[in-house]
Amino acid sequence: MGRTVLEIGDEAIREVLYRNNRIKYVVDRDDEEVDVLTIFHLSQQFGRLGSGDE
Repeated sequence: MGRTVLEIGDEAIREVLYRNNRIKYVVDRDDEEVDVLTIFHLSQQFGRLGSGDE
């Protein structure tokens, strides 16, 4: 499983690095599902959710 996303501060939201991309996802253990939240290139900066950063 991937690592916790420090910028978000929610242990349920994880990320993996694949090539030049950060893939953020959440695992629903009850339903045994993985929901992908976002995929973006490492050259982009990730801001806090709801902060208005683009």
